[in-house]
Amino acid sequence: ITVHGDELAHGLDALDTGVFIFRPLGIPVHANAQMRALLDLAKIDPEKTALVDTLLQLSELDLAQAESMVRGILLQGGDMRVPMRDLGGRQRILRLGIASEVRHRSQTVLVLEAVDVSELDRLAELRLAVGTFIDRQLRNDLEAIALGASLAKDNRLQGEARGRVLNRISDVTRRANKRLENVRELLEEQPYDDLGVAYPVEARKVTLQAVERVAPYA
Repeated sequence: ITVHGDELAHGLDALDTGVFIFRPLGIPVHANAQMRALLDLAKIDPEKTALVDTLLQLSELDLAQAESMVRGILLQGGDMRVPMRDLGGRQRILRLGIASEVRHRSQTVLVLEAVDVSELDRLAELRLAVGTFIDRQLRNDLEAIALGASLAKDNRLQGEARGRVLNRISDVTRRANKRLENVRELLEEQPYDDLGVAYPVEARKVTLQAVERVAPYA
């Protein structure tokens, strides 16, 4: 990444994610249109506000935590993420990292991203709701099996009546096994690869795919 010229500005403005670029000393270089909109909501001047001050105003970090976060990135590389303050009714996280693939140390820049995770939160709520629903259904099935087993033990139940109870136990057992198989499939089939996930995630697409997968079970 270079920090000069109009190509950078045009490229960053095409992103859905808010991006703010800083020099290693925390001097602001460029904020794309999406980030500027967020900074405007937070009343932050993108031309004059240093990196640490930006972190303080966009998150719940205190001064020591913000300085430690920046120092850790500069010394160890990688990236760090913290929840962002609520702006515009959307939930976001801030991700701070060093731009990769720079040719010269003088070109090193810190990149602060504001990643919208509202749809991913909705996805987590959806998974919880489906899991709760299936759990309730399984409990009902197990209670039916237990009741049937209790009746089958009753010596007063003979002939066709006992057969009907046993058939009912068999049906409910198959249904419970099917529900467990559905749960296994839901847990195994991830809407995206957690190990290879890169931001920005197409959260809306991920959520719609999840809704389509769980619809038959709800």
